[in-house]
Amino acid sequence: LRNGAASVHGGAILAGEGDRTIDRVTFENNVADSGGGLFLQDTSFTIRSSTLRNNRAAWRGGALYVSFFGTHIVTGTTFTGNSAREGGAVRVTNGPFVTTNSTLSGNSVSSSASGSALHLQGATAFLSFVTAADNEGAAVSRGGTLLRLKASVPADQGWDECDDGPVFADDASCGSNVTVVPTLRTTLGPLAN
Repeated sequence: LRNGAASVHGGAILAGEGDRTIDRVTFENNVADSGGGLFLQDTSFTIRSSTLRNNRAAWRGGALYVSFFGTHIVTGTTFTGNSAREGGAVRVTNGPFVTTNSTLSGNSVSSSASGSALHLQGATAFLSFVTAADNEGAAVSRGGTLLRLKASVPADQGWDECDDGPVFADDASCGSNVTVVPTLRTTLGPLAN
Protein backbone atom coordinates (compact mmCIF):
# COMPACT_ATOMS: atom_id res chain seq x y z
CA LEU A 1 0.00 0.00 0.00
CA ARG A 2 1.89 3.01 -1.27
CA ASN A 3 1.46 6.76 -1.57
CA GLY A 4 -1.81 6.99 0.34
CA ALA A 5 -2.85 10.24 1.97
CA ALA A 6 -5.45 11.24 4.55
CA SER A 7 -6.13 14.66 6.00
CA VAL A 8 -6.75 13.21 9.47
CA HIS A 9 -6.06 9.52 10.28
CA GLY A 10 -4.55 6.54 8.48
CA GLY A 11 -2.74 7.38 5.25
CA ALA A 12 -3.25 3.83 3.95
CA ILE A 13 -5.63 2.21 6.47
CA LEU A 14 -8.04 3.57 9.07
CA ALA A 15 -9.74 0.80 11.06
CA GLY A 16 -11.80 0.53 14.21
CA GLU A 17 -13.65 -2.14 16.20
CA GLY A 18 -13.15 -5.81 15.51
CA ASP A 19 -10.10 -7.99 14.94
CA ARG A 20 -7.66 -7.24 12.12
CA THR A 21 -4.77 -9.23 10.64
CA ILE A 22 -2.23 -7.70 8.28
CA ASP A 23 0.11 -10.27 6.72
CA ARG A 24 2.99 -9.66 4.30
CA VAL A 25 2.04 -6.10 3.40
CA THR A 26 4.36 -3.18 2.61
CA PHE A 27 3.22 0.29 3.70
CA GLU A 28 5.35 2.90 2.01
CA ASN A 29 5.26 6.68 1.51
CA ASN A 30 1.85 7.17 3.13
CA VAL A 31 0.93 10.45 4.83
CA ALA A 32 -1.66 11.52 7.44
CA ASP A 33 -2.04 13.78 10.45
CA SER A 34 -1.82 10.69 12.74
CA GLY A 35 -1.00 7.14 11.70
CA GLY A 36 0.86 7.87 8.47
CA GLY A 37 0.61 4.22 7.42
CA LEU A 38 -2.12 2.85 9.69
CA PHE A 39 -4.45 4.25 12.32
CA LEU A 40 -6.09 1.52 14.41
CA GLN A 41 -8.63 2.46 17.07
CA ASP A 42 -10.55 0.23 19.49
CA THR A 43 -9.43 -2.86 17.62
CA SER A 44 -7.29 -5.92 18.27
CA PHE A 45 -4.79 -6.55 15.52
CA THR A 46 -1.86 -8.63 14.38
CA ILE A 47 0.72 -7.37 11.89
CA ARG A 48 2.97 -10.16 10.54
CA SER A 49 5.92 -10.24 8.16
CA SER A 50 5.33 -6.70 6.94
CA THR A 51 7.36 -3.58 6.21
CA LEU A 52 6.40 -0.03 7.17
CA ARG A 53 8.81 2.28 5.39
CA ASN A 54 9.02 6.04 4.82
CA ASN A 55 5.56 6.83 6.16
CA ARG A 56 4.94 10.24 7.70
CA ALA A 57 2.51 11.76 10.20
CA ALA A 58 2.31 15.45 10.98
CA TRP A 59 1.40 14.65 14.58
CA ARG A 60 1.60 11.06 15.95
CA GLY A 61 2.61 7.62 14.72
CA GLY A 62 4.61 7.99 11.52
CA ALA A 63 3.98 4.36 10.53
CA LEU A 64 1.43 3.14 13.06
CA TYR A 65 -0.91 4.80 15.54
CA VAL A 66 -2.74 2.53 17.97
CA SER A 67 -5.47 4.16 19.99
CA PHE A 68 -7.32 2.75 22.97
CA PHE A 69 -8.21 -0.82 23.69
CA GLY A 70 -7.53 -4.25 22.25
CA THR A 71 -4.54 -6.55 21.98
CA HIS A 72 -1.89 -5.28 19.59
CA ILE A 73 0.66 -7.76 18.20
CA VAL A 74 3.47 -7.09 15.72
CA THR A 75 5.79 -9.90 14.63
CA GLY A 76 8.48 -10.29 11.98
CA THR A 77 8.00 -6.69 10.88
CA THR A 78 10.37 -3.84 9.97
CA PHE A 79 9.73 -0.16 10.74
CA THR A 80 12.25 2.05 8.93
CA GLY A 81 12.53 5.63 7.78
CA ASN A 82 9.21 6.72 9.32
CA SER A 83 8.70 10.15 10.89
CA ALA A 84 6.25 12.11 13.04
CA ARG A 85 6.17 14.76 15.74
CA GLU A 86 5.60 11.98 18.36
CA GLY A 87 6.29 8.30 17.78
CA GLY A 88 8.33 8.34 14.59
CA ALA A 89 7.58 4.67 13.96
CA VAL A 90 4.85 3.74 16.47
CA ARG A 91 2.54 5.61 18.86
CA VAL A 92 0.47 3.49 21.29
CA THR A 93 -2.25 4.89 23.55
CA ASN A 94 -3.59 2.30 26.03
CA GLY A 95 -3.85 -1.46 25.62
CA PRO A 96 -1.05 -4.03 25.55
CA PHE A 97 1.44 -3.78 22.69
CA VAL A 98 3.51 -6.92 21.96
CA THR A 99 6.32 -6.93 19.40
CA THR A 100 8.52 -9.93 18.52
CA ASN A 101 11.22 -10.64 15.94
CA SER A 102 11.05 -7.12 14.56
CA THR A 103 13.31 -4.17 13.68
CA LEU A 104 12.89 -0.45 14.36
CA SER A 105 15.57 1.45 12.46
CA GLY A 106 16.16 4.91 11.05
CA ASN A 107 12.96 6.48 12.38
CA SER A 108 12.76 10.11 13.51
CA VAL A 109 10.67 12.69 15.35
CA SER A 110 10.47 16.46 15.01
CA SER A 111 9.85 16.97 18.74
CA SER A 112 12.76 16.22 21.05
CA ALA A 113 12.34 13.27 23.44
CA SER A 114 9.15 12.09 21.71
CA GLY A 115 10.20 8.53 20.87
CA SER A 116 11.65 8.13 17.39
CA ALA A 117 11.00 4.37 17.52
CA LEU A 118 8.19 4.09 20.07
CA HIS A 119 5.97 6.56 21.90
CA LEU A 120 3.85 4.98 24.64
CA GLN A 121 1.04 6.64 26.56
CA GLY A 122 -0.83 4.56 29.15
CA ALA A 123 0.19 1.36 27.35
CA THR A 124 2.03 -1.79 28.39
CA ALA A 125 4.67 -2.81 25.85
CA PHE A 126 6.52 -6.12 25.66
CA LEU A 127 9.31 -6.40 23.09
CA SER A 128 11.09 -9.71 22.46
CA PHE A 129 13.85 -10.36 19.94
CA VAL A 130 13.61 -6.76 18.73
CA THR A 131 16.46 -4.71 17.28
CA ALA A 132 16.26 -0.92 17.60
CA ALA A 133 19.13 0.97 16.02
CA ASP A 134 19.89 4.20 14.21
CA ASN A 135 16.70 5.92 15.33
CA GLU A 136 17.26 9.67 15.78
CA GLY A 137 17.37 11.01 19.34
CA ALA A 138 15.61 9.24 22.19
CA ALA A 139 14.18 6.04 20.75
CA VAL A 140 11.49 5.62 23.42
CA SER A 141 9.14 8.05 25.10
CA ARG A 142 6.62 6.83 27.62
CA GLY A 143 4.14 8.29 30.04
CA GLY A 144 2.58 6.09 32.71
CA THR A 145 3.59 2.92 30.91
CA LEU A 146 5.40 -0.35 31.46
CA LEU A 147 8.07 -1.32 28.95
CA ARG A 148 9.78 -4.70 29.06
CA LEU A 149 12.47 -6.01 26.72
CA LYS A 150 13.54 -9.62 26.33
CA ALA A 151 16.42 -10.91 24.22
CA SER A 152 16.54 -7.62 22.33
CA VAL A 153 19.17 -5.22 21.00
CA PRO A 154 18.29 -1.65 22.04
CA ALA A 155 21.20 0.17 20.40
CA ASP A 156 19.61 3.60 20.77
CA GLN A 157 19.17 6.06 23.65
CA GLY A 158 16.10 5.88 25.82
CA TRP A 159 15.67 2.22 26.75
CA ASP A 160 15.59 2.10 30.53
CA GLU A 161 13.89 -1.14 31.56
CA CYS A 162 14.94 -4.60 30.48
CA ASP A 163 13.88 -8.04 31.60
CA ASP A 164 14.95 -11.64 31.01
CA GLY A 165 18.10 -10.99 28.88
CA PRO A 166 20.20 -11.44 27.07
CA VAL A 167 19.90 -7.80 26.12
CA PHE A 168 22.72 -6.00 24.36
CA ALA A 169 23.05 -2.21 24.42
CA ASP A 170 25.63 0.47 23.74
CA ASP A 171 25.26 1.88 27.25
CA ALA A 172 24.01 0.82 30.69
CA SER A 173 20.61 2.54 30.41
CA CYS A 174 18.82 -0.82 30.67
CA GLY A 175 20.24 -1.37 34.14
CA SER A 176 22.18 -4.36 35.41
CA ASN A 177 20.55 -7.03 33.22
CA VAL A 178 22.36 -5.96 30.06
CA THR A 179 25.55 -6.77 28.22
CA VAL A 180 27.16 -3.44 27.36
CA VAL A 181 28.93 -3.33 24.00
CA PRO A 182 30.19 0.28 23.60
CA THR A 183 30.67 -0.14 19.85
CA LEU A 184 27.31 -1.84 19.27
CA ARG A 185 25.91 0.79 16.88
CA THR A 186 28.96 0.71 14.64
CA THR A 187 29.29 -3.07 14.92
CA LEU A 188 25.73 -3.71 13.70
CA GLY A 189 26.19 -2.05 10.32
CA PRO A 190 23.21 -1.37 8.08
CA LEU A 191 20.03 -3.20 9.02
CA ALA A 192 18.31 -5.19 6.29
CA ASN A 193 14.67 -6.24 5.92
